[in-house]
Amino acid sequence: MFIRKLQLTNFKNHAKLSFSFNKNIVAFVGLNGIGKTNILDALYFLCVGKSYFSTLDKNCIKEDESFFRIEQKITLNNNEENDVVVVLEQNKRKKIVLNDNPIDKLTELVGKFPVVIVTPNDNMIILGGSAERRKFLDYTLSMTDRDYLENIVQYNHYLKQRNALLKIDEGQHINESLLEIYNQHLISLGAYIYEKRSHFIDDLQAFFTESFKYLTAKNENYKLTYSSHLQKETLDNLLSKSLKSDIYLQRTTKGIHKDDLQFKIEDKDLKEYGSQGQQKTFILALKLAQYNFIKSKLNKTPIFIIDDIFDKLDIERSQNLIKYLIAQDSQVFISNTSKVGLNIMENDEKLQIIEVV
Repeated sequence: MFIRKLQLTNFKNHAKLSFSFNKNIVAFVGLNGIGKTNILDALYFLCVGKSYFSTLDKNCIKEDESFFRIEQKITLNNNEENDVVVVLEQNKRKKIVLNDNPIDKLTELVGKFPVVIVTPNDNMIILGGSAERRKFLDYTLSMTDRDYLENIVQYNHYLKQRNALLKIDEGQHINESLLEIYNQHLISLGAYIYEKRSHFIDDLQAFFTESFKYLTAKNENYKLTYSSHLQKETLDNLLSKSLKSDIYLQRTTKGIHKDDLQFKIEDKDLKEYGSQGQQKTFILALKLAQYNFIKSKLNKTPIFIIDDIFDKLDIERSQNLIKYLIAQDSQVFISNTSKVGLNIMENDEKLQIIEVV
């Protein structure tokens, strides 16, 4: 997959920008605060239909403007050309157009243009709450499995409905027949999602081990472990046993929406015992494993985006990563504060440097 052109209008801090790309490695270079990350976010936005950094789409509209428009031209592995356009006007619904055809649901775009992104804030996958790790799980599986995507969307829908029911009259007058309908949907969908996540972690561990060895040439014992309420009991039993607690707390306390990942180094919690360097390397290996998993399932080469590359890696590991991605014929977009250090990549003939001012 290869992005050939990118155009931005009123996207975040950029009034109007246009780029043409002709190399496998594209480096955006400029001072901090100039908007390099926003350009990378636009690339990500056009691949998945939403920002990586902004929860609300309207926050991507440039200050004092009424709309943003971003567009790009992408060539797939089979040489198929695609034009993607996203437009958002204040107080209106976001419009996504693929090859002149409107995309009615965001889910229709997922998986068409796979992308993996690494940012300095990704250490929250390790240091943050379980929601951050479930987000990583769901993104990767949704990118590669449309059935999973549809099931997780439906699960979240019925979970929201059940929680709303639990809040009516503070749970004093619950419609039991409606509660049972929601329960049955959650039970069926939850079992499917749990099974998919379990198999995914087994696959990801193998990809992770390979990625870590490539980046570091070391054999440190890192382990990824999946934890879920469903490992000990069916969701049917769990929902029945937790009903009183759910009514009191006015939310569903058991289910796959509480699943988590545990990261360990030499059988110790990476969050508590891993050094900053070990955590950074772990995240890079995890994202490279994500890249390889997606590539193996979709038979497409994902775009790889690295925001502030030298914040994440030392020179040796930066070289190893770029060498690997180039060998996979990937297109890589990176940002850095200056040209200094970019000459380490040993792929100058494949490097395009764009200065952002």
